Amino acid sequence: RLETIGNTGWTWKNLFPYYRKSENFTVPTKSQTSLGASYEAGAHGHEGPLDVAFTQIESNNLTTYLNRTFQGMGLPWTEDVNGGKMRGFNLYPSTVNLEEYVREDAARAYYWPYKSRPNLHVLLNTFANRIVWDGEAHDGHITASGVEITSRNGTVRVINAEKEVI
Repeated sequence: RLETIGNTGWTWKNLFPYYRKSENFTVPTKSQTSLGASYEAGAHGHEGPLDVAFTQIESNNLTTYLNRTFQGMGLPWTEDVNGGKMRGFNLYPSTVNLEEYVREDAARAYYWPYKSRPNLHVLLNTFANRIVWDGEAHDGHITASGVEITSRNGTVRVINAEKEVI
């Protein structure tokens, strides 16, 4: 839907490979699948930094009853919301680190493993106003060259990238 509001190229088909690349999915156990967990193998990544898994599912859960209710209303069972079909009923996995049994988040996946890198600088209490773009290239594509920010004291400035803006 992002493309329909003017964000050219932001379609499910174009973004889906990046979603898979970010994910480290743990396949549900036989016990979890017997209690309603389901997934499509091709809809998940297994080598990304963000841990995703099914948490403990109670044996007396309401999955069967809720699924029947949703189907009675004309809403299907959705095997895996990661497959691009969000309409319907589903038990979905969570962003969770099963070893520590804590919620996985952007800091655990993307910051903490890399925080000591000398080329990583995190600016606290800073707002990114806009991406700064280079002029139009010969092939019709433009390149991000920096980011305009407002620092904690209200100063507006541009930080230019040496290689790329992520």
